[in-house]
Amino acid sequence: MTVSTAVSAQGTIIQVGDGNSPLAFITINNCSSIGGLRGGTRGDIDVTDLTSVAKEFRAGLRDNGSVTLAVNYQADELGHIRLEELLDEDDTETFKITDPEGNIFTFQGLVKKFDINWAVDSVEKSNVEIRISGAVVRT
Repeated sequence: MTVSTAVSAQGTIIQVGDGNSPLAFITINNCSSIGGLRGGTRGDIDVTDLTSVAKEFRAGLRDNGSVTLAVNYQADELGHIRLEELLDEDDTETFKITDPEGNIFTFQGLVKKFDINWAVDSVEKSNVEIRISGAVVRT
């Protein structure tokens, strides 16, 4: 009998920098899913020359894509307030995801989307898109 070694996602937290120096983090509470980390792609650099017998390529820079969050929206929740502030700012902010095994992923990101949705038999929900700028660092 094989025993699964899958790691439960329960207990994962995401935090956003508070914009101050020294940097402190604010937990984004009521988050029900985090998706897309390390889901980016690499571009192609065409290195074909006149002696090539077929197209030749090298890997380009990695585009780390975006992280998406599903949250149960709460207007006075500090993490949600910070995300809404960042939607109106032009600069990146530091984000940190910590999984239940203690792995920490940090990256710079721009908040591109923060919507609020209402539906029958539901709580207020938000979808957040954070565009990653630069590298994702795992510690």
